[in-house]
Amino acid sequence: NGVEKNITEALKLLHEAADRGNTKAQNLLGECYEKGEGVEMDISEALKRYKSAADGGNSDGANNYQRLSQQTTAESV
Repeated sequence: NGVEKNITEALKLLHEAADRGNTKAQNLLGECYEKGEGVEMDISEALKRYKSAADGGNSDGANNYQRLSQQTTAESV
């Protein structure tokens, strides 16, 4: 669409929105940390972000938290 992607700026804005309580931003940050998009992959940080989103009532965050929690539990067994 003529707009250049800037992952650094996007992450900065997501962090700012998440710090202000935006649960969608928390969930999106969780996805970034889970997949290592623009940040180093960090599953514990992803879980933290998903849980924060879920605690704020974000259903996508709740689903992602449940999925990733179950996945990491199964992998550690």
